Amino acid sequence: MRAARSPRLGRRSSTTNVANLWFIDSGAYSQKEDIGISGYDWIRPSQIAWYTTEAKRVQAENGGRVAPALAFFHIPIPEYELVTDKLGDTQENVADAQVNSGMFTAFVDAGDVRATFVGHDHTNDYCGKYYNIHLCYGGGVGYGTYGKVGWARRSRVIEFRNNGTSVVTWKRLDDEALTRKDDQVLF
Repeated sequence: MRAARSPRLGRRSSTTNVANLWFIDSGAYSQKEDIGISGYDWIRPSQIAWYTTEAKRVQAENGGRVAPALAFFHIPIPEYELVTDKLGDTQENVADAQVNSGMFTAFVDAGDVRATFVGHDHTNDYCGKYYNIHLCYGGGVGYGTYGKVGWARRSRVIEFRNNGTSVVTWKRLDDEALTRKDDQVLF
């Protein structure tokens, strides 16, 4: 998101980022089964290098200011297993990769990512903090995949407020009332 001055006032647009969104492909299945690493894929070193380079570039363009960021990918990173003090439902184990790629460490080092959002485990919809970064599940929204009988499908809503300086989230259930639940301020 970029803050812009009104063109009606005759001023140039600002290039100051008030918030950033990172979208990272976490793959599907391991491509290293031949050496004994099975299961789900992980974020690659080249992707982490890209993120690190881009985060530094964006910060430099932002006058050295670190704008808060959100990161989105499908398969949870291993740190999701370490989250405590969760708000929401945990109904299955974290199905992460056997390899810890170091993506979380890159987020900590860059200092911009305040929350990550994943899917993959369709009956988890919690959000909890680990080393000051919120690790959140989106909730099982679609009907083309597994769910749980009696547990309404749901989607996570993310709302930027105050010109991107604050983010809140909640889930909206696919029930008769379109119930809103688990409101949470991320920052």
